[in-house]
Amino acid sequence: SGCVSGCVSGRVSGRVSGRVSGERLFHDPDPIALYTAQDALRRVHARLAAQDSDAMQAVVERVTVAPERLKIRLGRSGLAGVLGLDPDALADAALCIETGFALRRRGVEVRIVTGAVEQAPDKTLIRTIARAHQWLGEIRQGTSMGAIGRRHGWTNSPIKQRVRLALLSPAITAAILEGRQPPELTLHKLLQTPIPLDWDRQVAVLGFTDVI
Repeated sequence: SGCVSGCVSGRVSGRVSGRVSGERLFHDPDPIALYTAQDALRRVHARLAAQDSDAMQAVVERVTVAPERLKIRLGRSGLAGVLGLDPDALADAALCIETGFALRRRGVEVRIVTGAVEQAPDKTLIRTIARAHQWLGEIRQGTSMGAIGRRHGWTNSPIKQRVRLALLSPAITAAILEGRQPPELTLHKLLQTPIPLDWDRQVAVLGFTDVI
């Protein structure tokens, strides 16, 4: 029905944009590669949110409507194709979307209610982390922080402050890329918070205990 179609579109578009909390969309994500793929992700998300039938057919392999549950299976090759990514970059678990499902009648109108809480990825955080990885790569190849700073009209201090974001654990980086960071974790707060080298400590210090 139209209600089910709209619900499926919303859930799939949310998964593609990384706004639906749950499984990671990408397996072992490369922050720089994913940052460059953001335009494709936004385009596909917009098409799915608009219930574009071609986009839906390309990425959705199977939909199962069961009592109080909605299960959606995404096609690996189809989804990777519309995103312009290697199919192996997609996490297996992220290809299956399952959510609570209920019909609510309001007069002659029937609505579908699901229980997802959605949060948009923070583009500023993502851009800064991608830059941090790029700068760390340059530093390892012999470029000084001073040279990087002069390129942006900055001193060494803000460069050093941002480069350390490349030391975030892969799990925390993935959560930020997919919009699953704690709502209070802004770029300002992240830059002002000492980041431990130990990945488990990072989870606790930065508030990802209930996310990862």
